[in-house]
Formats: sequence, C-alpha cells, structure tokens
Amino acid sequence: MPIHYVGKAVNWKGKKLFEILCNLKNFGAGRIVIQYSLQRYPEPCYYRVVKAEPKMDPENIEGTVWLENIFRGVNCGIETDNTVFKQDWQLIPKAEEEKFLKIPVKSKPDYKILPATKEFPPLFKLLLKQDRKLQGLSVDEVPQLPLQVVNKPFNRYRLAEPGEKPTEELSIHVCPELLIKSFEKI
Repeated sequence: MPIHYVGKAVNWKGKKLFEILCNLKNFGAGRIVIQYSLQRYPEPCYYRVVKAEPKMDPENIEGTVWLENIFRGVNCGIETDNTVFKQDWQLIPKAEEEKFLKIPVKSKPDYKILPATKEFPPLFKLLLKQDRKLQGLSVDEVPQLPLQVVNKPFNRYRLAEPGEKPTEELSIHVCPELLIKSFEKI
C-alpha cells in the first residue's frame, strides 16, 4: 500500500540550534552556524555565535542566544534570535569556517536607486488633463506621481536624491489596442 503524505511540506533541513550548541564547548561561542532556508540568496548568509544560554529543557528549545547576523553579505550586528526552535540550523565545520570568514562583509547594503517621481498611468493622465482644462490650468504641464519606498529592515531600495540619477527605471506596460479602445469611449 503506498504512503500518502498529508499536509504542507516542511522546508527546514537540519537540527534545532540548541541541539547543536549544547554539544559544543562554551555552547559554541565563536562558531559559525547557518540556516538552510537562507541559503537561497546568492550573497552569504550566516551567523556567528557570540553567547548562548540554554535553559536545558528536555526538548532543547528554550533559552537565549546572541548571534552576529550576516545577512546577504551585510553585517546586521549582534541580535538575539527567536527562531532557535526551528529544525533548520547547521553547524559549519571548523575546516570550512575560514571560507566564510574570508568573504568580505559590508556594513551597509548596496541600494538600488529608484526615481523619486513617475508619470501617471495613461488613463489617469487623461483624467488629470481634463480636470486641469476645467480648472483653466495649463494642460501641457501634468503633475508627476511621487513615489514612496516602504522602509523595511532588509529593504534594498531607496529614492533618488535631487540631482541623483536612478539606477533602476520603473515602467508601465500597457497593451496599445486596449489603450486605444479605452480612449475611444471617452
């Protein structure tokens, strides 16, 4: 009889962090560990254990650990981690630690620079022109849409400063046939 698995597949691969650290001298202080789920990024992602204080419970899931977080090649500083219960941690052997430590680590990420403004979508631009015409304002000068970047912890985008050239361009893709049909109805 075939085996049928029910439920969502688990993407974790490895052990709980305290399962690893409880077997090491000084609870692994100075050693390098990785999370398997973060290895999808091309930049290096790893943690260096600074200090660990497990509660020595039967399942080895409670306690506090201070880790130096290197995320996508950027040093994010020392922080406590709340994902120690996940079975997603792997210890890097001492022979391979040198390979991780040789990779240059940045203190700030490389930002992709977006334009500060963008023109409105075609149909909205047409409505703005009609509105400006009714108000008696110049139709040639249509305002630009100001953009905002959501400020999240690992955001790699920022808006261009005045006089700065953006590295990324945003474009609005519109099907020409659909655009002509929508303008004919107005």
